[in-house]
Amino acid sequence: MDSKKSEEMIKELENASKPLLEFLYKYGNPHTKIIVEMDGAEMVSGECACKFEVKD
Repeated sequence: MDSKKSEEMIKELENASKPLLEFLYKYGNPHTKIIVEMDGAEMVSGECACKFEVKD
């Protein structure tokens, strides 16, 4: 993908994300995220999590 198309995509994604960001501010907390897929969206709140190093 060329850089001009990439920049356009980033701007479009940013504009599309703004309503979801407002939704998070209204209904979420610092642990909340929204996963958007082709067939729906899911709000996830992970109050307890730990991360591990991914091995090759």
